[in-house]
Amino acid sequence: MMGMVAIGALSACPKDVSLPSNLASTDSAPDYGGFLGLEEATTVGATKIKLSWTASADPQVVAYNVYDATLFFAPKLVKTVTGNVSEVTLTGLDTQTYYTFRVRAANKDMKEDGNVRDLPAVPYAGVLPAQVQSSTSAIIPFNDASNADEVVILCTTTTNPVEQVLATVTDVANLQQATLNGLNAGAAYTCRAATKFGDFVDNNSVKTTFTPMGTAASLVFATQPGSAAAGANLSTQPVIRILDSNGTLVSAGPDSRAVITLTVSNNSPTVGTIRGTAAVPAVGGIATFSGLNFQEAGQKLITATKEDTSSQAQGSAAIAHESNQFTITPGAVSPMTSTIIITPAVPPSIALTANGIDAYAVTITLKDLYGNPVAGTRPVFASNLSGDTLTQPATNTNAMGEVSGSISTTVADSAPPYRSLNITSPAGLTGVMVAAPFVPGPATKLAFTTQPTNSPAGANGMGVVRVAVQDANGNVVSTG
Repeated sequence: MMGMVAIGALSACPKDVSLPSNLASTDSAPDYGGFLGLEEATTVGATKIKLSWTASADPQVVAYNVYDATLFFAPKLVKTVTGNVSEVTLTGLDTQTYYTFRVRAANKDMKEDGNVRDLPAVPYAGVLPAQVQSSTSAIIPFNDASNADEVVILCTTTTNPVEQVLATVTDVANLQQATLNGLNAGAAYTCRAATKFGDFVDNNSVKTTFTPMGTAASLVFATQPGSAAAGANLSTQPVIRILDSNGTLVSAGPDSRAVITLTVSNNSPTVGTIRGTAAVPAVGGIATFSGLNFQEAGQKLITATKEDTSSQAQGSAAIAHESNQFTITPGAVSPMTSTIIITPAVPPSIALTANGIDAYAVTITLKDLYGNPVAGTRPVFASNLSGDTLTQPATNTNAMGEVSGSISTTVADSAPPYRSLNITSPAGLTGVMVAAPFVPGPATKLAFTTQPTNSPAGANGMGVVRVAVQDANGNVVSTG
């Protein structure tokens, strides 16, 4: 039975010492039906010990004498009880003091049996309420035990109901607590503090029950968010650890399962939206994210925030922590968002003259699927008509994804096929185009577009003859 001293344990009688006749169990002393004497001595308080025995069935027994047998050769009668009782609680004892007790049966003439079955006991107030320090540690305070040789901390858990010594305090003159480390987070512990005198450990039943759990004091990014292209998952996904004031992982308690939410930091150089599941509950003090991405390019900072758990035992207020900076680069150029335009735009402006001098500025803007400018690329454009003078961009696209070239020509496109420009490089943008119309210059000459054919004199065989009004570059002038 837990907390009880086994029969015959730790007699206070020295070995190899003959007992005086008034103390020894002799053949002449009555045994009163085989009365065994004291069977249990239990600590029940700072100044109390409970003694119990099996009452004798012998009708001669009318009383039981209870002795303080700490001084083996000078036992002192401390109480006499009637023969119909089998236990007694002694009070007013000196706390944390080693005692030995004996119980003898007696008849009406006060003739006792001769047993010397002595059991030790120590009145002691025991443990005080535990103070949880973290998910793996606790302080176990106890009442003054400076008279003892040591104090041992004995604990059980729901999975191990057998008492285990988790700490021993030897400096009992100066210490009244023990620190338990390496505890199992979230396990329910029941502990008691017992004095130890030599090999004897008191059996007081005062206990404290606690569950090791930490209180959050800070967050750390165990894994920082990694750079990636826009729309692609971050190269490393964030992992957040919840720590207590000692820097120990909070692996039990309300903070160990608190929801961690990620947001773009107010200090982030560029804005954006975290896409994916940006709020997850921690498991054992660790919040692991997956599938997070940004569509907005730029340098980023994100903030991890633990929810407020202060309304719960061992909880804490909201805590935030900022990540290291990482970069979202633009994705591949996209025909959906990239453009090519001419300046001046037609309309509203009128088309330029195909005189080989007037030129449109051609501006190409490269963007990815999400509208992020793609810098550092030199595009190429082309015209669907021959004879044009194309000035390709001389530099790479700027931070806005823009770069310019130009087009001039002596070839007007007042009639089909009309001129269009498209982006031929980077690949995949040939469908990005813009019209670039040029009109003829002023009429300066006539030209046979269909020459007369030879025919006999007087015959109508010359055929149709066509004459066009043209500008200086041979473009047909059809208006004006």
